[in-house]
Amino acid sequence: MNKRNYLKMTFRRVIGFALALSVLVALLSPINVQAKTKTVSPKYYDFSYSGNGVARVAKTVKTGSTVVNLKSAPYRAYSGGGYLKFVATKSKTYSFTLSNVKGDNYTSCYMKVQLKQKNNIPKLLYIKSGGQTDVSISAASRVIYPMGKKKTGKISLKRGQVIYIYMGTEHQGAKKVSCKLTIK
Repeated sequence: MNKRNYLKMTFRRVIGFALALSVLVALLSPINVQAKTKTVSPKYYDFSYSGNGVARVAKTVKTGSTVVNLKSAPYRAYSGGGYLKFVATKSKTYSFTLSNVKGDNYTSCYMKVQLKQKNNIPKLLYIKSGGQTDVSISAASRVIYPMGKKKTGKISLKRGQVIYIYMGTEHQGAKKVSCKLTIK
């Protein structure tokens, strides 16, 4: 075998080995896929049973994860809240999860859900959570009974139904509180 053929064969083996090694590394390395997380900061608005003005201040959210930033009430040191609007894309039972509550000191985040009716007077919906039914679910920055760090509730909706989600907070002097709302 002459020297030229020997170099060609060696070169091909080295290139083949490098290619095989790169494919192996690509297959064995973990793939990190993260869903997009949206962020909303609803305008402060007191919880309202009448529904007046709720539609114009509510920020629209869709299925998926949303970080909700809540500011303190201008006249209260320990609470705050605002409205989000959700439109059901299909008839099914939707799952709402509150988690990842952040703020200074101890903070909690809660949600109440109102169904928009034809007469524009919202109807408070009950949320099924952990074998119980209640008008709200809540999560906290640290575990304090009966609140955990994560809470999931389920609500059955028909396609096209509009609900207003009141996101509220109770905290000890925090200027800003955030929590993650996941809708599936």
